[in-house]
Amino acid sequence: MTSSASPRFRHQLVIPFQDADVAGMLFFAHLFRYAHEAYERFMSALGHPLAGIIGGGAYLLPLAHAEADYRRPMRLGEPIRIELGVGHLGESSFRLHYLFLGGDGQLSATAETVHVTFGVVEKRPVAIPPGLRKALEPYLLGDMA
Repeated sequence: MTSSASPRFRHQLVIPFQDADVAGMLFFAHLFRYAHEAYERFMSALGHPLAGIIGGGAYLLPLAHAEADYRRPMRLGEPIRIELGVGHLGESSFRLHYLFLGGDGQLSATAETVHVTFGVVEKRPVAIPPGLRKALEPYLLGDMA
């Protein structure tokens, strides 16, 4: 499977030595670190860097859910392209979908994370701020997620 024509943010990396297991393949837990790295870059590209959100003090975006499916090995030195899109945009949460594509464009893994807008003062979920919602909307995948 290759990437779809739907709107996705793209992030590239190469599997480094320190992330490989003894067989020379990506150690499974690093997939979530790569997803988070792509998420950080995505939020910065939207004009909502995580450092600014945390420093702003009004709300946070903790994870409520994370999952991954591995389709084929990712090997030491292999270039990986991560494509990220918004699978769902709710009142106080949003779900991100990640495709991990190998150097040949074939699907190596998928991941999903659900982020909740948590009010610092309210100490509970709050509505996604209008500016953030507007920034996320162009990346909605709809039925293509």
